[in-house]
Amino acid sequence: MDRLVNASVRTKVIAAFLVLLIGTALLGLFAINRMSSVNDEAAEIRDNWLPSVVAVSDLYSTFYSYRTGEGALIAVQDESEIRKEEESLEKVIRLIEQKRSVYESMLTPGWETETYRKLVDSFNRYFTISRDRLRPLARKNDTVAISGLFIGESRQEFRTAVAILEELVNFNRVEGVKAADNGAKIYDVSRNWIIAAILVAAMTGVGAALLILTAVVKPLHTLTGTMGRLANREMTTEIPGTARQDELGSMARAVQVFKDNMIEADRLAAVEAAEQQAKMRRAQAIERLLTGFENSSTTALRTVAAAASELDATAHSMSAMAQ
Repeated sequence: MDRLVNASVRTKVIAAFLVLLIGTALLGLFAINRMSSVNDEAAEIRDNWLPSVVAVSDLYSTFYSYRTGEGALIAVQDESEIRKEEESLEKVIRLIEQKRSVYESMLTPGWETETYRKLVDSFNRYFTISRDRLRPLARKNDTVAISGLFIGESRQEFRTAVAILEELVNFNRVEGVKAADNGAKIYDVSRNWIIAAILVAAMTGVGAALLILTAVVKPLHTLTGTMGRLANREMTTEIPGTARQDELGSMARAVQVFKDNMIEADRLAAVEAAEQQAKMRRAQAIERLLTGFENSSTTALRTVAAAASELDATAHSMSAMAQ
């Protein structure tokens, strides 16, 4: 505490400013970090889970289209119509491959990748049945055999693949919801932390203001009042802060010197006034002595003059008598 009190005013002001600056910077960095976390979750939903749901759903619907095309192939009898349906099925297969490539780029390690491998195995088995057995039977117009295969082994493998696709769709949907919930949770936690950080920054600002008020403004105000009382010649006024080592301490010591000089000046003025009074009394005494001497001399001279006159008169009388 003594080091804080004795620090220079410049140091105190700079320290208060740095505290506010650092607090504001930390608050800003924390807010950016939290916003980045929320943005990461939003980006995860936008760039991974949502596109994955769309990709799996497209793959799902395209696979259904292939199944529908197989049903159309079974229904036709004309050779040209059969070729046309097979060409349509080949287009759907190429489209499925495209959809698979899109989805494969979004796979996450772990459960999703392992499940997708199961889907690929199911696709391979299903398309093998379709290419090697079902479609040749369609070309032969073997309605009984193709119908049995279509509603039997082929349908069973189709349902297996569809079940896996539904698991993948549900997985990506659930993970997307989790990411959204996590983003909302991060937002809630971040909001509370940011509010707390704002309160801390506000309290820090108040503390810095109190530091300036306590360490600079209040002592300066007290010193100003002290100088005013000294100007009114209240010489019993104590000078506060003379022990401080900052600029305010220097000012207080300067005021103390000013007070001491005023006291010394008053003392010298009092001594000079006493000397003047002593001189005046001495002059008055001398004047009284001189006045008394003059009066005494005048009286004596008058007496001598009177005596001389009498002697002169007596001498004249005696002279007259002698004649």
